[in-house]
Amino acid sequence: MSTHTKPNKSGRILLIMLVLFGAPYLVAWYFFFSGTSLEVGNPSNKGNLVSPIRPLPDMAYQLHDGSLLAVDTLQDHWLMISVAAGCDELCEQALIIMQQSRRAQAVNRRHIQRLLVLTAGQERAQELADLYQGTLVITGDVAAVEHLTATFAGLEKQLQGSIYLVDPRLNVMMSYNAELPRNSLLKDMERLFKVINM
Repeated sequence: MSTHTKPNKSGRILLIMLVLFGAPYLVAWYFFFSGTSLEVGNPSNKGNLVSPIRPLPDMAYQLHDGSLLAVDTLQDHWLMISVAAGCDELCEQALIIMQQSRRAQAVNRRHIQRLLVLTAGQERAQELADLYQGTLVITGDVAAVEHLTATFAGLEKQLQGSIYLVDPRLNVMMSYNAELPRNSLLKDMERLFKVINM
């Protein structure tokens, strides 16, 4: 009788090990490839989590000074992006929030880049670049800008004044509307770098 119980016991142990060690990989695989979002508890982030992820279009954009900006040159940076049809008060508020949030990250600010995408009012591009130094102001080309702004469609009720946080793999990760507290982006960035530097 002992000859039959030993294989059964071994089989049960093997099955338990497969469940314990294999299940997390299967669950992760499912959520990664299905695009299904997983809500766990109360999120501590201040902004709105983008799920499923949205990659930035791999294109080149014209900056206000006529030079070209290829998206792949921004890899390995956290990007703060705002889109504006002309730059009104909400747009300038977003630019100030991005500027202050980056500055507050001290040494980590070298890993952050700020972008303003102008879909109209390009005549103010140079003025805005001078006012908010370090911000890359995208003015064209039209097709590339349309592809880029389409990436943010539906994330917030309006583009004007909203801010989008893009991770170093160039996926849109969080969005912040103009109604959120001014320090929302700052708090999330501080938390991100704290986790990264642990």
